[in-house]
Amino acid sequence: MNILRASLAALLAVFLLTGCENPTSRPTPPNNKIIVLGYHGIGADAAGYNLSTDKFKNQVSYLTARGYQPIGIKELYGYLYNKEKIPAKSFLLTFDDALISDYNLVFPYLVEKGLKAIFFVPTDHIGRKGNLTKKQIREMNGHGCCDFGSHSRSHKNLYTLTAETLAEELGGSKEILEEITGEEVKAFAYPNGFFTGRSIAALRDNNYKLAFTVMPGRNDFSASPFEIRRITLSESVSDGNFKMMVDGDPDFYRPYYSEMYAKSTQNKLGGIASLCEEELRRYEGITDSFPNNSPSPR
Repeated sequence: MNILRASLAALLAVFLLTGCENPTSRPTPPNNKIIVLGYHGIGADAAGYNLSTDKFKNQVSYLTARGYQPIGIKELYGYLYNKEKIPAKSFLLTFDDALISDYNLVFPYLVEKGLKAIFFVPTDHIGRKGNLTKKQIREMNGHGCCDFGSHSRSHKNLYTLTAETLAEELGGSKEILEEITGEEVKAFAYPNGFFTGRSIAALRDNNYKLAFTVMPGRNDFSASPFEIRRITLSESVSDGNFKMMVDGDPDFYRPYYSEMYAKSTQNKLGGIASLCEEELRRYEGITDSFPNNSPSPR
């Protein structure tokens, strides 16, 4: 499991930093219309998963220039559960870890541009140096542009936890956030992106309705509410590779999901492997079954 722990981020980095940007003609991408972008810190000290302010704004501009319209978590929930209408091309901004840049930089930008976002909070980190305080969360939540979801209590990988600890990580964080915001918390972001069938069952038991992965892709009505694809951005992602991911370019997605399928199968992470199967079928038109050593269904 330790090897796979870094695989999601490392494998994504490999594809982003190698020769993905190929101007040759490609097949028409799948007809998915909901883009979910995943961010961490925003600001001048851009490194690792942090992103410069200009690059963040340019990415948002790329979507809006192509007709994508912002939605919030309420609209996504209504679409997936109640078939409520949303713009044909929609995007949702998400931010993990409840960093102070959410308040200092992102929040004012959302208000200025009329955008929406959801912020995923590891509740044990609230009030730490560099993280949001309860007061800041309440202030942001008081505007229509900001919603909050759980990122667990301690940010531990869910598959490593006992059933008792898992219930506390999910239920305890939900209770804390609901006390702070005064609103029901429906959404969860998997710490480090890892999830299993047990994780999804525990989320259902704790009355969550939506859960976000870090597996890149685009979403439509067929998306599982507990396996929402999310394009995670960092400073190392070039403009060209950002466009490939957003536009659903098979030259990126086919090799990425093929490799991740092999790794998740080997490490018996059935939820991730099944998601990889779905994406490979989408991008390769696969109709036959996968190898007999495939993990059991979610």
